[in-house]
Amino acid sequence: MNELTAPPARVDVLVAGGGPVGSALALELARRGVRPLIVERRRAIQTANVRARNISIRTLELCRRWGVAGAFRSAQTLPQSWHRGTVVATRVAGAELCPPLGAGRPTWSPAAPWWELASEPPQDLPQYHVNRILRERALELGARIALGWEVAEVSQDADSATVEVVGPDGERRSVEAAWVVGADGGRSAVRRSAGIEMVADEPLGRYHNFVFRLPGGFAALGVEPAVLFMVFNADVHGLISPFEPELWRVGIGPTPVEVTLEAAQLLDAARRYLGVGPEIVLEAVSVSTHLVQKRVAETLRKGRILLVGDAVQAFPPHLGQNLNSGIAAAATLGWALAAVVQGWGGDTLLDAYAHERAAVAHRLADATMASAAGMAELRARLEALTALEQDGPEGEAQRAELGAELAAILSAGSDGIVFDHRFPDSPIVVAQEDGPPAPPFDPERVTPSSAPGHRAPHLWLADGTPLSDRFGDWFTLLDLGADPADVAAVATAAEAAGLPLEVVALDEPAARAAYELPLVLVRPDHVVAWRGTGAPSDPLALIDAIRGRRVRAEAAA
Repeated sequence: MNELTAPPARVDVLVAGGGPVGSALALELARRGVRPLIVERRRAIQTANVRARNISIRTLELCRRWGVAGAFRSAQTLPQSWHRGTVVATRVAGAELCPPLGAGRPTWSPAAPWWELASEPPQDLPQYHVNRILRERALELGARIALGWEVAEVSQDADSATVEVVGPDGERRSVEAAWVVGADGGRSAVRRSAGIEMVADEPLGRYHNFVFRLPGGFAALGVEPAVLFMVFNADVHGLISPFEPELWRVGIGPTPVEVTLEAAQLLDAARRYLGVGPEIVLEAVSVSTHLVQKRVAETLRKGRILLVGDAVQAFPPHLGQNLNSGIAAAATLGWALAAVVQGWGGDTLLDAYAHERAAVAHRLADATMASAAGMAELRARLEALTALEQDGPEGEAQRAELGAELAAILSAGSDGIVFDHRFPDSPIVVAQEDGPPAPPFDPERVTPSSAPGHRAPHLWLADGTPLSDRFGDWFTLLDLGADPADVAAVATAAEAAGLPLEVVALDEPAARAAYELPLVLVRPDHVVAWRGTGAPSDPLALIDAIRGRRVRAEAAA
């Protein structure tokens, strides 16, 4: 049995927190032959307090690799007929300000067609289903979980960490772990034990994440069903949407930091977003709050302790990337940690994880805070549109002007910020000696590149399958017409170092055009580690660099 009544005395990897990110990390470790222990204080997955539901193309690509993409699609909670884009209106039951945005495309699609960037479309799915599916898959692959237990303290020395855990009846036990990962949220006990501080900006306000039941659903409103509504008027503004036929979520705010709304105030605000009066019965289900603030851990690693997910970062959900970035980080940490546990990976792999994912956390946090500031400026302007919801020429003119502006703002792409993460200065990425330079970063769009540190470009092969399906479980050496002696030199060096490598030879013009050079070495997380026209002068130095055994400068010499 992988569900334990009490934790064992020793494990290779202990994951504190069994939420979606902790479960994703455990899944990645388990599929790579490491059986982690998840310590999760809750006995059951919460379903009332829904937060994330934007499951991005990158997360779905991981799910494809993990064998759960189909389970994600099957778990969809809203009828497909409701997916008709984002409705932008004065209120849910008010006047539409512009045609629905993204109509005819999957909810949460990037600005570019999803199939140009990824092998899987995005998915609209509440976080509790994400958590359940990932946790079940992790346990199926061999991960273990101790429910009702909570990490209290962590201490460490050069050889191991000691984790003090508390059980449901107050029983205390010590678990020795080679590595400890804090996936235990914003109030992380692991982070506190490690003495890692959160670096925070001044908060701009507080949001209330309010979940309520609307008996009768859309029939009670007399509104055509849709999955997402963006509401803008002089009174309230923001995202409100159903996540099950009668369950809705709305982000109310921002209010001053010191203000906490009561249940009656939340219900009143929800009615104002919906555009209905007290005759429509609403039932409060849950509420949580978060600050409109950037908070990022000063480091993601201290010795044998690592952090991932909300233990690392906290920023508003304006770009919908908190969960997605956490799962992506778990995928990178999973292969790196498995390589270290198995002995062929060096300690620098974990430093590289901390370096790369800290950069992503700061980029997403900064972009999200800029979006929040922009919404605050818009709120001040909305207060001046006193005729926005009135009949007559003035109201029509204000709606038309605002609708055109909102359509332009909300349709503007942020694909580069969200999807074009690049790590050319990572200690496990080796610069090429030849080849074209990487394209400049564009925050609005993704420019695919096989330059070292970039995500391996997605493309569809002639048989209709994505190239990523051909990648191996660990490292992949793409042979796109290289000299066989060069391919053999890199593969032989990998074998000598114990680095698992699969050579994938392709004779497809589209692949050669996308990847530009004939030899491309791809990491397990599908980031390009190196590329070249031929084997480097010292292939073993290259392999040592990408497995974290030597510094990058040595490999490039």
